Amino acid sequence: MDHHIVHIRINDAASRLPTPVRLRLGLDSRFYPPLGRPDVVPVAWGESVGGSLRLGNRAYAYVDGSCEVRLPVGPLHVEISKGPEFTPVVESQDVRAGQMSLRFTIEKPGFLKKPGFLDGWYAGDTHAQFLTPHAAALEGAAEGLQIVNVVASEAYLPDLIQFSGQEPAHTAHGCMVAVNTLNEGGDLGRLALLNCHRIVFPLTLEAIGFERFTLADWCGQCHRKGGLVVWPHFPHQPGEAIADLLLGDIDAIEWTGAEPFGSTGLPEWYRLLNLGFRVTLVGGSGKGSNAVPLGAVRTYAKPEPQIELTYPRWIDAVRAGQTFVTRGPLLRFSANGQGPGSTLHIGEATGEITVHAEAASVSPCDRLEVIRDGEVVGCAECSGVEPATLSLTLPANASGWLAVRCWSADGLSAHTSPIYLSGSKRASDSSLASPLFQRLDWLVAFAEDFAADAEQQKHLLDIAAKARDVLEKRIS
Repeated sequence: MDHHIVHIRINDAASRLPTPVRLRLGLDSRFYPPLGRPDVVPVAWGESVGGSLRLGNRAYAYVDGSCEVRLPVGPLHVEISKGPEFTPVVESQDVRAGQMSLRFTIEKPGFLKKPGFLDGWYAGDTHAQFLTPHAAALEGAAEGLQIVNVVASEAYLPDLIQFSGQEPAHTAHGCMVAVNTLNEGGDLGRLALLNCHRIVFPLTLEAIGFERFTLADWCGQCHRKGGLVVWPHFPHQPGEAIADLLLGDIDAIEWTGAEPFGSTGLPEWYRLLNLGFRVTLVGGSGKGSNAVPLGAVRTYAKPEPQIELTYPRWIDAVRAGQTFVTRGPLLRFSANGQGPGSTLHIGEATGEITVHAEAASVSPCDRLEVIRDGEVVGCAECSGVEPATLSLTLPANASGWLAVRCWSADGLSAHTSPIYLSGSKRASDSSLASPLFQRLDWLVAFAEDFAADAEQQKHLLDIAAKARDVLEKRIS
């Protein structure tokens, strides 16, 4: 079969300029890689991560908007995507003998061409590993991200050399990449420490000279350094982390990667919210190989309007709970004109709460739901073509929380952080707290049996006692 080099260019329809994308050129199972890229993409954990992707038996390359590919004459299947804010391109071409170039255009769907839907919202990935800042910026831009958080760990120290803390390690194609740390605490749990102006050591609680440290020490150091503490893979490895969350030392929980958050994380998150704890939701891909795309689960955050986007300002918006997390659908949600992270002060004079929600997606989704205190109070079917909308009026009769979520055929696909209702207190069901008390009992047993020394034991027992006291006050 005759092959020759063809120049490929993909333009953004709005700017008419080349734009980074995820690209697949092939025929049946055959993949034609851009020059300099592998045709067989490694997918082992930590192996040659960056620039390529394999999903199942289909390989892709990340390109900056143009590349050269050695193609055969004849039919060619083309796939181009750029995250949930662009309509994917899937089409067939016929490569002619001697053809020098192929040109493509990718554009936003109609609902995003109108002002308003995502105004002021910026997409970020809170959890990726083994990527260089340059590779992360290319992949992030090609997946429609403005922020990528690469987290270095003891398992891969080269990332630590690129630590950037509160400043991007690299910015390219409109994507900022910050390098921070993922601190491993063994049975006590793990924490991602973002936006710290200095590295928070130790990276593992097993490090020599740090045997007396706890996760609470990491939280305290992170906050003193201006950082944000995230519990990745929530609710896995509750260990000490659940006590630190109850004490307000953990800022956000993370829906990570392909985990079934709808069946695992959602009930535990709702439990905390229904007990009156304010817990922000973030999303990260957990990318650690070429088998996971950046932004597979992503966080949209809304910094203060009319202010230039910076990495610390994006982090501040996350800290304030101004987020929604998605695997595809894009959400809009307000209650009495306020968005996620807000507090509505309600009382007898307030009367009612007016809720508005929308969901739109370039991929199929099934239904949009408004949630109050864990219960569905409104539902609309999604077509995936036009935005699904919900407007309803709810009584302003007690404290609690409101949120919006979206489901697709394969499970939960998007969820906002809550809007909190501050008003007359409602009694908490004490049975909600039983699993949390059990986890605090586990922490006490761990401290008594496995603490490194008497000092660490005392510290862990003190953390457990304070968390128990906070929990008991919530149900009293």
